[in-house]
Amino acid sequence: MLEVSFNELSLEIPSANQAHSDDIYKQFFAACDVINNLKIAPLRVLSNVDFKNSILGNVYYTVGQFIEGFQADQRKRYLGYISQQNSIFRNPYYSFGNREVNGFAYAHENQLLSISFNSENHWAEHQYEITSETLDEAGEEITPRTHKINHCWHEESANKHRNPTRDAYTDKFNHIGQAEDLEEFWKGLERRFPMLIFPAHLEEMFKYYRSVNNPNFKKAAAYLKRLNDHLIQVYMGRANFDNIPGDVSPEGETTLGMYPGSRDFMIPDGTTKLFSLHAKPGGNLRIHLYPLPDEKKYVVGYVGIHLPTAKEN
Repeated sequence: MLEVSFNELSLEIPSANQAHSDDIYKQFFAACDVINNLKIAPLRVLSNVDFKNSILGNVYYTVGQFIEGFQADQRKRYLGYISQQNSIFRNPYYSFGNREVNGFAYAHENQLLSISFNSENHWAEHQYEITSETLDEAGEEITPRTHKINHCWHEESANKHRNPTRDAYTDKFNHIGQAEDLEEFWKGLERRFPMLIFPAHLEEMFKYYRSVNNPNFKKAAAYLKRLNDHLIQVYMGRANFDNIPGDVSPEGETTLGMYPGSRDFMIPDGTTKLFSLHAKPGGNLRIHLYPLPDEKKYVVGYVGIHLPTAKEN
């Protein structure tokens, strides 16, 4: 996923009335569409608050209420942009002028582009300098440090940031693709392979390899990255969902009849499906998959040595 941090999403945004809130939300989703249409990767917006506008004090108008009136496909696209992820920084404390800026802070900590969508705030510069103040273990203040944040206002400069954004995305993806151990690998699956779904039972299958240096584990991880890259291209409209890479085929009817249930695995909604389609990354390694074409994703049901087949009898 292409991750960006919106500066305004660090804060609740006060608005005069619902019409004003509608206008702010329209600007936000227009910015999302502009960035998504750069065709770098599927967009995910990171926010540390439940994105909402305050109207007259404690009355709130949420993003969910705003999109209720849209058609299902547009509503799904908009909700797909937003990832609720805690990005509040207490140590170090980040500020711009005299104001705390968690949006800029998250962009700095994660090497992201920071974007402002609300033109009323007049965030028109392509770079901002923020300050971090860190407390040591005794609570003593350490000398403040300054950091430069790449920034754009979507209507003026999103395309100017295409190449830096793509480069940052590539560097970040390559970095998170490397894990020191299997536990770290499992915890980071969603970010490493955002277009693949891994049910809970896969954790034990990965533990079987004992180390990220296991040759078969490396083959499996390499194929999963290849498949995820393909699905990103599908999402961006550049590839066909069914033309997945590698040596992939459905299980033979004779084998399925001889070993009923051997390729049945649970998917995240709790139902059991037949994972007939399987990839052969090399040797006796097999990865069984279940397609979700509407979501442009695959569920991974099995990673391990090949299951019994009719040819063995």
